[in-house]
Amino acid sequence: MIDSQSGTYPLRLPGTSQGQPHAEAAYRNVLCSLVNRDTEWLDLGCGRSLIRDWLPGAHDVQMQLRHTCKRIAGIDLEKADVDRNPYIHEAYVGSVEQLPFADRSFSLVTAQMVVEHVSAPLAMLKECARVLVPGGHFLFITPNLKNLLIAAASIVPDAIKRPLTSLAQMRDANDIFPTRYRMNTSAAIEKTLSLAGMTPELIEHIDGFPDLTGLPFVSLVERLIRAIQPQTCRSDLLVLARKPAS
Repeated sequence: MIDSQSGTYPLRLPGTSQGQPHAEAAYRNVLCSLVNRDTEWLDLGCGRSLIRDWLPGAHDVQMQLRHTCKRIAGIDLEKADVDRNPYIHEAYVGSVEQLPFADRSFSLVTAQMVVEHVSAPLAMLKECARVLVPGGHFLFITPNLKNLLIAAASIVPDAIKRPLTSLAQMRDANDIFPTRYRMNTSAAIEKTLSLAGMTPELIEHIDGFPDLTGLPFVSLVERLIRAIQPQTCRSDLLVLARKPAS
């Protein structure tokens, strides 16, 4: 529900636990806390939705986002996906490394599980900085390469990984894209943000919702790893960066 005074969403939304939410819910919560009626927002690699469709109340939250934001633009390489996104106001087909927007066009840029697919993350970050207004935010979530399972997956050829991921996560193989993992540690993120002229406000190591249920043995390994892993090896990185105000 939108706060009637500020026009923003509360950080804690229905359907999250009282403790730390999993990565997908945490991304949603931070996203919603950034949005108000003046927000002009660009979602990179937007696909068919703004947040995970399986989150509690996902459709209602996305409709609230659509109606609250002044502008929501989505860009994706897959025309069929971006054309099916009912929550954006403007649909674009193109690369996140070369954005078709004027300087200072947006107050918020987001990327949900997109960064790991990008071949040139510095080029992407420089484009984000270019299209953001001074003081604007870039919010993204991406896998953490220090996580044992993510590291293992990174060395598996895509031809093998694609069908395995489809089975493990019970996803359509057509929704699984090649991964690069070229900015997937906190150190790499901090360095690349600095080179792009942005400052990190938050880099949080956080586990995503368990998603290997299609492979029982691997799912068991995932749970065991989570039980013993240090915080810096959690499965995902939630990042909020800011373009300097001047």
